[in-house]
Amino acid sequence: MGLDLILSNARIAGAAENSPTVDIGLEGSKIAAIEPHLEADGERLDVEGRLVSSGLIETHIHLDKSRILDRCSPSPNRGRDHMARVAAVKETFTVEDVYDRARQTLEECVLNGATHMRTHVEVDPNVGMRSFEALQQLAKDYA
Repeated sequence: MGLDLILSNARIAGAAENSPTVDIGLEGSKIAAIEPHLEADGERLDVEGRLVSSGLIETHIHLDKSRILDRCSPSPNRGRDHMARVAAVKETFTVEDVYDRARQTLEECVLNGATHMRTHVEVDPNVGMRSFEALQQLAKDYA
């Protein structure tokens, strides 16, 4: 059997704690085989006992507000005034700024295993449509 890629010595998410590692054989982007010591030809990558899982899903993120901690004043006593502190800096958002911050966050999520993401965007008098326009352009660029 010939495969495109074989991930050797992988731990499978959900397997029993002391389960032996397995080899995962891929044909294109599909898993073709999972078994210990897979006998097949193909490029091998030893993952050295690392965990292999399905893609991660981010179900609720505001890409338009990501990476703004340095802009917001600290909250005294870990208060519940986060909406007011974020609202105070929204007027500084530009389309380019939102695009760049969202792109950085999106790329980091993908690099760390996220394969699906649902983002939200705020449209209000403080930011207008700038955040929407930025995320709309980001979606087009990454489609």
